[in-house]
Amino acid sequence: MRNRLFLAKVKNSDDRDIVKYIEFTGFECNHYFGGLHIEGACFSGFEKEFRDLVENNFEELETILTKDEFIKLFKLNDELKALGYGIEKDSDKYNKGLEIIKEYENTIEKKLQSNENKELFEKVIADEKEYVKNEYNLSDLEVDDIFENYGLEYQDRAIISYVFSDFDDMVYEEKFNFGYDEQPYFDDESFGYDLLESENYYKLDSGKIVSYNY
Repeated sequence: MRNRLFLAKVKNSDDRDIVKYIEFTGFECNHYFGGLHIEGACFSGFEKEFRDLVENNFEELETILTKDEFIKLFKLNDELKALGYGIEKDSDKYNKGLEIIKEYENTIEKKLQSNENKELFEKVIADEKEYVKNEYNLSDLEVDDIFENYGLEYQDRAIISYVFSDFDDMVYEEKFNFGYDEQPYFDDESFGYDLLESENYYKLDSGKIVSYNY
């Protein structure tokens, strides 16, 4: 499986899932080709909606790909999906799938791996950090720490589910969210420390605690 690559960002939107990443997977489970996956920290899929956005409102996207290159990407994916399931290695369908993957690698993937796209992604990350700083009243150092500690390739606002003011605030809110708020003799402290053992929670030097989306 390839690493996720930055694909595009929807401009001028306060929605959570505005930064889009791509995986284009090859031969899977020894019988089919995976193809296109549009992803983010909180979603995977919505390919039809993204196609509609490209075809009808392309100017709303911040990306290095042209509209024609997106159309090519969708066409390659359609050809790959048309091969279906039950594909045997070294068969005509298998070899056709490899040709499609190679075409993707030599065109779309190559451009998304370019320095130009890396520079655009760095700009997007900077913009996303500024949004997060203002949304959650964080310092620059806190935002950098949050992004650096996140365990996947996503680097945008959607990695954050919530920022708790401190340990007690986290315990109070999460007890309710997990349905433990009415349990008698509940050990709040142990519950809180168990949460912090999870990769989903991260304590900043200031005492604030981030709940991540994975």
